[in-house]
Amino acid sequence: SGRPSTSTSTSSIRSRLAGTAIWTEVTTINTTRVTQKEFRVGHRWTVPVRGRYEIEIERLTPDYDDVEQIQATCHLAAIRTFRPEAPLNMSLPLALIAVRIRASRQLQGMIDNITALVSPVIPDWDTATQTWIVRKTRNPASIARYLLQGPQVTYPRPDARIDIARLQYWHERCVAKGLYYDKVVVEETKIRDQLAEVCAAGRARPIDRGDVWSVIIDEPVELVSNVITPRNAREIGWSPQYVRYPNAVRVPFLDRSNDFKPAERLVPWIGYSGVPDIVEEWQMPGITDADAIWRATRRRMHELMLRPFPYTGMQDVENLAVEPGDRVLLSHSQLAEEAVAAHIASVSASKW
Repeated sequence: SGRPSTSTSTSSIRSRLAGTAIWTEVTTINTTRVTQKEFRVGHRWTVPVRGRYEIEIERLTPDYDDVEQIQATCHLAAIRTFRPEAPLNMSLPLALIAVRIRASRQLQGMIDNITALVSPVIPDWDTATQTWIVRKTRNPASIARYLLQGPQVTYPRPDARIDIARLQYWHERCVAKGLYYDKVVVEETKIRDQLAEVCAAGRARPIDRGDVWSVIIDEPVELVSNVITPRNAREIGWSPQYVRYPNAVRVPFLDRSNDFKPAERLVPWIGYSGVPDIVEEWQMPGITDADAIWRATRRRMHELMLRPFPYTGMQDVENLAVEPGDRVLLSHSQLAEEAVAAHIASVSASKW
């Protein structure tokens, strides 16, 4: 009558372990359709033991039926194997993501671009309990400790080689100041360089004191560790830097409030008003908030304006009693006329 009718195709699947002679019957597939277009049929089974297998697929019905005037052809499209194990065999822990995709005609090929908002789950200092708790964190102090002890380090530092008490104090200071570090590190970099970047976001600097790793926090220090004068130092000097500051600073960043899309913040220089025509670009890695970008940029401007003179001097080993981060006093006659470096010429016996 010229109308399509139902037809059934039967195929059998056998398999055997490579190198053996016995075939195992897997299943027989009966496919019934009413169509003139190609379609796909699949079957999945579990093999008894792990190894290399040979598979035989045989069609039991003819490709052509002259009586019923049926034409059908079968082709083997693909054979895939699935291992019941993790796809990555690594001795170190990895951050993995699982994606479930619904098959449709809208998706073809492989996924080459996927984004996700993630946070590191690492030891974080908890002020309430005074302990380190494994949880999500953005604190630079916790990330700095992880960089020194995490699985990405070939030789992780033990707790005895890290100034834990200093990190705890720095952690609480970062919380009070609203300091954090948000960045996806995709390029290969040295641990020391990455550690310096994380510390910079928390207004600190890493330091290796020889026996322990610690941080230098840029904050006021009350204790004076040394007084430098022409009596205990030589070649004392300073080099003023007379520079012209720009009208504004442009800082590119990934905006956390806008799905981490690229943005930039234009910060006018301190004391400047008007439309800026001289603009410099600064980098603030790890900062993703516009207000935090403003505060960090203004703070850097104050540093350049209030610390314009680098002072230098040479001291003998017996006078070197300071380290980076200590507060020292400098006395020199060229700084002030009344700054005279006197010394005791002689001592005579006297009664008190």
